Amino acid sequence: MKKFILITFLACFSCSKKEVLPPETAEERAEVEAFIRKTDTLYKDFKLHLPDYFADSRHLYSMRDSTIKEFLVHNGINRTFYYADFDGNGIDDILVMGDNPSVCGGLQSGEPCMFCCLVVLKYPESKPKVIKLQRGWRGLFVPQVVKQNGKPLIHIFEPAQYIINTQIIPVRRYTLGYVNGEFIEYNPKPTYNEIEKIEFYADSCFGTCPMYQLTLNKTGASYFIARHYNFSDEIGKDYNKEEGFFKCHINKNDYVSPEKLLNYINAEKLNTYYQVLGTDQSTGFLKITYSNGNTKKIGDYGKVGTYGLMKLYGLMDEIRFNQKWEKTTEKPGIRMGLEEWYAK
Repeated sequence: MKKFILITFLACFSCSKKEVLPPETAEERAEVEAFIRKTDTLYKDFKLHLPDYFADSRHLYSMRDSTIKEFLVHNGINRTFYYADFDGNGIDDILVMGDNPSVCGGLQSGEPCMFCCLVVLKYPESKPKVIKLQRGWRGLFVPQVVKQNGKPLIHIFEPAQYIINTQIIPVRRYTLGYVNGEFIEYNPKPTYNEIEKIEFYADSCFGTCPMYQLTLNKTGASYFIARHYNFSDEIGKDYNKEEGFFKCHINKNDYVSPEKLLNYINAEKLNTYYQVLGTDQSTGFLKITYSNGNTKKIGDYGKVGTYGLMKLYGLMDEIRFNQKWEKTTEKPGIRMGLEEWYAK
């Protein structure tokens, strides 16, 4: 069965229309590496590599090694960078994949460190913008640049294992487009369903992950329950005492932005639960109430379920601090226990 799934995904990717590019030259590779290192000091030792460079490395990529190797061979992929104008400003951006030794200490010379895949957006009169395509801090996948109706998109082939709705998914394939400053799952025909209320609860992790609840109403009346680590990341500081209950009238654009995003990613059709294979991660609980009375609940252990959800979590984090919050006495009926998310 696993072999059948692999062959099916290889075949699906082979059917995508991709531009045939010549092999890279040593001069081109050196120029690209120099550009990446200069653009961001975090990647000062960046080195171009195909994902199979990390096969059999000391990191936990082994379950994905054979799938990655077969995919590269089957599709004849031998390029580590691609040029495309992802943001439509008339300037070619660049997608690269490789190793970033800067984040690993004590490596032997030539030993793989950490796979990373980046898109660097270029602008005529400002500094380039670097966007990581990994969901989370570790992940091995193969990106390919394709065009759909003249728009450059990124196909991702990801043989990492994730748990979705209690089932282990050995392989995933999805398409990313550049939308409102981020790469998220591309939707050529988004629909609009009015959302009456957005509730988000960020739970704890093994560390100082912010713990909070946001309740955002289309009417404007919104609430922020700051539990722990929203205003301080000092471990153990007043852990038995929450940071406060806040209210505000949310800025209209700051409500419309997550509402539009949830419609673009078609949140109603997303899975009810996502989970990374790891420990000590924070969980995000999302509840959406639509104007027609329907609700959608999503639990996301690791908070990397989809690229679109990751974008939403970022918006929630920002809303904690970009509104005129007023600390006040807690209003009954706002706080939700986790049983509210698990309830049918």
